[in-house]
Amino acid sequence: MKTFANDHVGIRVTDMNRSIRFYTEVFGAEAVTRPFLMQSEFVDSMFEGPPGISFMFCHMKFDGGLIELFEFQEPNGHPSEPAHPSRGNITHMGFEVDDVDATVERILANGGRLIFPITQWGDHRLSYTADPDGNVIEIADATIFELIDGTRAQFPESDFDVPL
Repeated sequence: MKTFANDHVGIRVTDMNRSIRFYTEVFGAEAVTRPFLMQSEFVDSMFEGPPGISFMFCHMKFDGGLIELFEFQEPNGHPSEPAHPSRGNITHMGFEVDDVDATVERILANGGRLIFPITQWGDHRLSYTADPDGNVIEIADATIFELIDGTRAQFPESDFDVPL
């Protein structure tokens, strides 16, 4: 069975246009659907209620993968309250970039913030940042498999080849 875990992720945003600009300016993403309103019984059941859920929705494509932006309209009065990673179900999204330093600069210039400074991880560089809505983004100049090699080097107990 083929499975691609990094196909896409849906994230909550509070300003659709700002988020589209952020992901376009920082990562070169491209909107492949125009933002549109979704509301129906299907949408209610998709999120297990309450009845009347509606949101603006947009697909953002990268060189590899995609994110879906959700700007909830109803239920009204629910500002974005990002959960600390220890309380949220998704702790972060990982993006592979060519230049971590330049990407961090673009993140900061476009309303994002730095969470964890740029650091060396094995032979590569990585950092944890956040978009304007607090969605945490790990950026690295490596594939996830190259980062795993760095993890094994720093935490030998994580390697299956090392006896416990």
